[in-house]
Amino acid sequence: MKFDSKDTFFWQTEGINHMRFIHHNEWYEGRDTVEKIAEVVGQDCTIRDVGCGYARLACFFKPENYIGYDICKSAVRKAAALRPDYKVEHWTFTEMPYADVTLFVNGPHLVNHEEIIDLCSLMCNNTKAVVLAEMMDPAWVGPFEYTEYRREVTTYDELMSAHGFTRIRTEIGEHAFWKRPFTIARWEKQ
Repeated sequence: MKFDSKDTFFWQTEGINHMRFIHHNEWYEGRDTVEKIAEVVGQDCTIRDVGCGYARLACFFKPENYIGYDICKSAVRKAAALRPDYKVEHWTFTEMPYADVTLFVNGPHLVNHEEIIDLCSLMCNNTKAVVLAEMMDPAWVGPFEYTEYRREVTTYDELMSAHGFTRIRTEIGEHAFWKRPFTIARWEKQ
């Protein structure tokens, strides 16, 4: 697996400068939306938060159950400073240790169509469930300077089913800032 695209390089080096937490409130999706994400993940489980950024969602989980991963070293340092009770690691696309649930919020659309296949493969290893949450609307592209790859939830169904995962729950809410449909989906290993 190679993660060597310009998009990956951008998030490894510039990610800290484009995390929306800096420009908007911490839960720009809306507090209700973030609480729904935590509910879909569950509380009595171990969680690995892929693309955790500042680990802004960590506070919804017990420190002993949470580990955040990000490819941007400066984001990991910031997360460690902001959330000293939580474990956060720089991730280099290696296999992650077991966790009950793998969480990826507002990140899948930042991964290009070629690399998302390999990323889903990594996320599906050593876990019982995967939760993805973002605006899954291919017709919408935000006003950002980086490239977005929006997909429908059915595209993720195909990617997850290749690893034996089936979608068991879907919640559709509204993104508080963008006022667009926001999808929270959970797949479990069958």
